[in-house]
Amino acid sequence: MGVRMMVLGVAAVVIGSAGLLTTACSDDPARSARKDGATSKVAFALSGGDFTGNSIRICGVRAESADGKYRCNSTVSVPADDGGTVCPCFEFASDGAVLDPDGLLSGLCPSSDIPTADWTFTYEIWSATECGGVQLNDGTNNLTCFDAQDLLTQANPNQSTETLAIGTNTNQVLCITDNALKAFQFGSCATVPPEATESRYDCGCTVADAGGCTCPGGLVEGNLQAGCTFDPANCNIVCEEI
Repeated sequence: MGVRMMVLGVAAVVIGSAGLLTTACSDDPARSARKDGATSKVAFALSGGDFTGNSIRICGVRAESADGKYRCNSTVSVPADDGGTVCPCFEFASDGAVLDPDGLLSGLCPSSDIPTADWTFTYEIWSATECGGVQLNDGTNNLTCFDAQDLLTQANPNQSTETLAIGTNTNQVLCITDNALKAFQFGSCATVPPEATESRYDCGCTVADAGGCTCPGGLVEGNLQAGCTFDPANCNIVCEEI
């Protein structure tokens, strides 16, 4: 059985008319001139390990874009070379804090803006800077992140769906990994005079009433190296070159 370990992540969302970071990518550039409504700032950090040399790609989208009169953004995205948009990549500080020098996580539309709508944030953790190397939480590399509100059902890996209320919103994100355990079972075997092409060992295994072999410590044929099998007559282990 593996040991499950959790790396605690904290995503804090601060909503106000102004924030520490002020230049967010807008899905409507004209909104930069509008002054209606409050905006949101997202700060995301992981803790519990050394994130030096790692990076994270964060996507964010509101289920419905806020009305155009609001001075805010309904997506977290940056322009792409092909004229579309892509999710931005962020570098980590060594303590897991996400560095956002361009303010791409600021100026978001609260869920209470009309039309009201929730947000979904997804996150990819990469083994190198600039979202290079290997994605660690892609489902194949033993690291999967869950919002703490999704920890029991684990229905939405690597994402948070939430209502951004006016005020301060804090998300707890837990990245889970399974560690390996190792156990050893030793047994004693006597060498049996071999045939010309085989090695034979008596390890105390006996023929079971229902057939097959029963061995001390639970040894089964599947534990043996290829080329070694049980002799069905007496349950000696016989190994032949293959």
